Amino acid sequence: MTYKVFGILKRPDGMTFEQFKKWWLEVHVPRVMKWPNLLGYDVNFALNENEPFDGVGIVCFDTKEAAERVFQTLEGVARVPPPLPRQAKMPSFSPKKLSSFLM
Repeated sequence: MTYKVFGILKRPDGMTFEQFKKWWLEVHVPRVMKWPNLLGYDVNFALNENEPFDGVGIVCFDTKEAAERVFQTLEGVARVPPPLPRQAKMPSFSPKKLSSFLM
């Protein structure tokens, strides 16, 4: 049986939908792909920028314990990007705007 963790993401105020997609694919995906025991990772964007969420990420593990262990590591809990230099146009995410659940 595969254990899946679904993350429902909403971009922060001030970030465009295109900036969000670029951040997710170019920054977040490479981080997640380094997680131990990861079997798969699906990135799903909303159909347009007017949805109540901007995307759903699904990470897959072979056991529930492997999924739980990764979220007890620094890499697993660092789902949000660090603050960027003041001149950067992409704001950092608020943990309040991210949610996930285990299936």
